[in-house]
Amino acid sequence: MAYDPHAGKQKTYFIEPDIMVMEFTGIVLPEEATEMCRRHEEWSVGRKRVFFVIDAAKLEKMEPEVRRIANESMLRMPVRGLAIHSAPLKARVIIKLVLTAFKLFGDRADKAPLVYFSNRDEALNWIHERRAALDAANTD
Repeated sequence: MAYDPHAGKQKTYFIEPDIMVMEFTGIVLPEEATEMCRRHEEWSVGRKRVFFVIDAAKLEKMEPEVRRIANESMLRMPVRGLAIHSAPLKARVIIKLVLTAFKLFGDRADKAPLVYFSNRDEALNWIHERRAALDAANTD
């Protein structure tokens, strides 16, 4: 059976070797967040690090429960960078709320910079550069 990237209205998929892509649409519901996070944690097993590329162009809202689910999940993964693209101001604020909790409650948040880009190609390029820098420094 072919992989279905959808979790409700949301979309997530994996790009080898270590990139998790999310595309948000509208209001993110707790059951969608739970399913996406389950997949992310599954994909991260056995990897020394993972990165996120997040398309936030159509993101409208995340309830506090969704932000909690996302934060707890991120704390269970070796996240080393988040590249957000196409995000209007409202979406940037929503994403910042999730990351603020991650930075407050996680001891690895300093290892996972959050950077905004105007498009997907710029976001992917930054991840490739970040991975190369981590490899050169021989660090996770």
